[in-house]
Amino acid sequence: MEIDWRVVALERTTGKTLWAKSVTKVKPKYPISTCNSYATETHCADAERVYAYIGATGTVAAFDHAGKEVFSSTALSVMPLSQMFPFPRLPE
Repeated sequence: MEIDWRVVALERTTGKTLWAKSVTKVKPKYPISTCNSYATETHCADAERVYAYIGATGTVAAFDHAGKEVFSSTALSVMPLSQMFPFPRLPE
């Protein structure tokens, strides 16, 4: 299943969408954890840019505050969460 991984900028007092941009449209490289979802990435911003990292695809991107893409790369390596943090499995 291909997912459209997006960054959405909201007006902070009204919640109105200012802009929404696709970071990447791909199938995740690994399945989600049974304790989580793909919606765990938290984007961050500074005075000049909005930064997004999509861990399930290894994509990092930066946008200016008007929504123009400044940088994007899929060169980051991706590792399943179970390999980074080998939590014990919960009984099903």
